[in-house]
Amino acid sequence: MLRFYVFKKTSGIALLEVLIALIILLGGITALATYGASLVRTSSLAKQYTEGLNLAESKIEYFRSYETISSTAGKLAYNDIVSGSETIAAATGDNATYTRSWTVTTYNSSLNYKVVNVTVSWTDSANKSENIQLVSIIAEADPVNSGNVIG
Repeated sequence: MLRFYVFKKTSGIALLEVLIALIILLGGITALATYGASLVRTSSLAKQYTEGLNLAESKIEYFRSYETISSTAGKLAYNDIVSGSETIAAATGDNATYTRSWTVTTYNSSLNYKVVNVTVSWTDSANKSENIQLVSIIAEADPVNSGNVIG
Protein backbone atom coordinates (compact mmCIF):
# COMPACT_ATOMS: atom_id res chain seq x y z
CA MET A 1 0.00 0.00 0.00
CA LEU A 2 1.25 3.34 -1.00
CA ARG A 3 1.05 6.13 1.53
CA PHE A 4 1.36 9.82 0.94
CA TYR A 5 2.65 12.12 3.60
CA VAL A 6 1.94 15.83 3.42
CA PHE A 7 4.52 18.03 5.11
CA LYS A 8 3.62 21.62 5.80
CA LYS A 9 6.32 24.17 5.84
CA THR A 10 6.04 25.72 9.33
CA SER A 11 9.47 27.14 9.84
CA GLY A 12 9.48 30.92 10.66
CA ILE A 13 5.95 31.03 12.11
CA ALA A 14 7.19 31.22 15.72
CA LEU A 15 9.58 34.04 14.82
CA LEU A 16 6.76 35.99 13.20
CA GLU A 17 4.59 35.55 16.29
CA VAL A 18 7.42 36.80 18.52
CA LEU A 19 7.91 39.88 16.31
CA ILE A 20 4.20 40.72 16.44
CA ALA A 21 4.20 40.31 20.23
CA LEU A 22 7.22 42.63 20.48
CA ILE A 23 5.52 45.28 18.37
CA ILE A 24 2.41 45.13 20.58
CA LEU A 25 4.58 45.29 23.71
CA LEU A 26 6.55 48.30 22.40
CA GLY A 27 3.29 50.06 21.57
CA GLY A 28 2.08 49.52 25.14
CA ILE A 29 5.36 50.75 26.63
CA THR A 30 5.25 53.86 24.42
CA ALA A 31 1.68 54.58 25.51
CA LEU A 32 2.66 54.21 29.19
CA ALA A 33 5.66 56.53 28.76
CA THR A 34 3.48 59.16 27.06
CA TYR A 35 0.89 58.84 29.83
CA GLY A 36 3.59 59.19 32.50
CA ALA A 37 4.99 62.36 30.93
CA SER A 38 1.49 63.81 30.63
CA LEU A 39 0.78 62.91 34.26
CA VAL A 40 3.93 64.69 35.46
CA ARG A 41 3.06 67.86 33.50
CA THR A 42 -0.55 67.84 34.70
CA SER A 43 0.56 67.32 38.29
CA SER A 44 2.99 70.24 38.04
CA LEU A 45 0.30 72.48 36.55
CA ALA A 46 -2.18 71.51 39.28
CA LYS A 47 0.41 72.38 41.91
CA GLN A 48 0.97 75.77 40.27
CA TYR A 49 -2.79 76.47 40.16
CA THR A 50 -3.08 75.54 43.85
CA GLU A 51 -0.19 77.82 44.74
CA GLY A 52 -1.71 80.67 42.67
CA LEU A 53 -5.07 80.21 44.37
CA ASN A 54 -3.43 80.21 47.81
CA LEU A 55 -1.58 83.43 46.98
CA ALA A 56 -4.78 85.15 45.83
CA GLU A 57 -6.76 83.98 48.86
CA SER A 58 -4.03 85.01 51.29
CA LYS A 59 -3.98 88.56 49.88
CA ILE A 60 -7.74 88.91 50.23
CA GLU A 61 -7.59 87.55 53.78
CA TYR A 62 -4.77 90.00 54.54
CA PHE A 63 -6.98 92.90 53.44
CA ARG A 64 -9.91 91.53 55.47
CA SER A 65 -7.76 91.53 58.63
CA TYR A 66 -7.54 95.33 58.89
CA GLU A 67 -7.36 96.61 62.49
CA THR A 68 -8.63 100.16 62.17
CA ILE A 69 -10.40 102.43 59.68
CA SER A 70 -7.95 105.36 59.56
CA SER A 71 -4.27 104.97 58.73
CA THR A 72 -2.27 104.22 61.87
CA ALA A 73 1.45 103.51 62.11
CA GLY A 74 2.14 99.79 62.54
CA LYS A 75 -1.43 98.68 61.80
CA LEU A 76 -3.27 97.72 58.65
CA ALA A 77 -6.12 100.17 58.14
CA TYR A 78 -9.17 99.99 55.90
CA ASN A 79 -8.03 103.22 54.24
CA ASP A 80 -4.66 101.55 53.42
CA ILE A 81 -6.31 98.97 51.15
CA VAL A 82 -5.22 100.29 47.75
CA SER A 83 -4.18 98.82 44.37
CA GLY A 84 -0.71 97.33 43.96
CA SER A 85 1.38 94.39 42.78
CA GLU A 86 4.31 92.22 43.81
CA THR A 87 6.45 89.36 42.52
CA ILE A 88 6.65 86.20 44.60
CA ALA A 89 9.32 83.51 44.29
CA ALA A 90 8.10 79.97 43.80
CA ALA A 91 7.70 77.55 46.66
CA THR A 92 10.17 74.69 47.07
CA GLY A 93 9.86 72.20 44.22
CA ASP A 94 8.00 74.66 41.99
CA ASN A 95 9.73 76.32 39.05
CA ALA A 96 7.27 79.20 38.52
CA THR A 97 7.56 82.84 39.57
CA TYR A 98 4.23 84.39 40.47
CA THR A 99 3.10 87.96 39.94
CA ARG A 100 0.29 89.01 42.25
CA SER A 101 -1.57 92.22 41.41
CA TRP A 102 -4.71 93.71 42.89
CA THR A 103 -7.01 96.54 41.98
CA VAL A 104 -9.18 98.17 44.60
CA THR A 105 -12.32 100.11 43.73
CA THR A 106 -13.92 102.14 46.52
CA TYR A 107 -17.69 102.65 46.65
CA ASN A 108 -19.03 105.33 48.99
CA SER A 109 -22.73 105.05 49.51
CA SER A 110 -24.98 104.30 52.47
CA LEU A 111 -22.72 101.25 52.88
CA ASN A 112 -19.06 102.00 52.25
CA TYR A 113 -17.14 99.10 50.75
CA LYS A 114 -14.24 98.23 48.49
CA VAL A 115 -14.18 95.68 45.69
CA VAL A 116 -10.80 93.92 45.61
CA ASN A 117 -9.82 92.08 42.42
CA VAL A 118 -6.70 89.91 42.93
CA THR A 119 -4.97 88.33 39.93
CA VAL A 120 -2.06 85.89 40.24
CA SER A 121 -0.21 85.09 37.01
CA TRP A 122 2.75 82.90 36.08
CA THR A 123 4.33 81.06 33.15
CA ASP A 124 4.12 77.26 33.25
CA SER A 125 6.73 74.72 32.13
CA ALA A 126 5.30 74.73 28.57
CA ASN A 127 5.94 78.52 28.44
CA LYS A 128 2.19 79.21 28.53
CA SER A 129 0.84 82.13 30.53
CA GLU A 130 -1.58 81.09 33.29
CA ASN A 131 -3.56 83.13 35.81
CA ILE A 132 -6.14 82.95 38.57
CA GLN A 133 -8.46 85.80 39.51
CA LEU A 134 -10.50 86.26 42.71
CA VAL A 135 -12.89 89.12 43.50
CA SER A 136 -14.12 90.03 46.96
CA ILE A 137 -16.02 92.81 48.70
CA ILE A 138 -14.61 94.28 51.90
CA ALA A 139 -17.02 96.40 53.94
CA GLU A 140 -15.96 99.38 56.01
CA ALA A 141 -16.76 98.21 59.52
CA ASP A 142 -14.78 99.38 62.52
CA PRO A 143 -13.14 96.30 64.08
CA VAL A 144 -13.53 97.91 67.51
CA ASN A 145 -17.29 97.41 67.19
CA SER A 146 -17.10 93.90 65.75
CA GLY A 147 -18.21 92.24 68.99
CA ASN A 148 -21.05 94.64 69.77
CA VAL A 149 -24.65 93.63 69.29
CA ILE A 150 -26.66 96.23 67.42
CA GLY A 151 -30.35 96.28 67.98
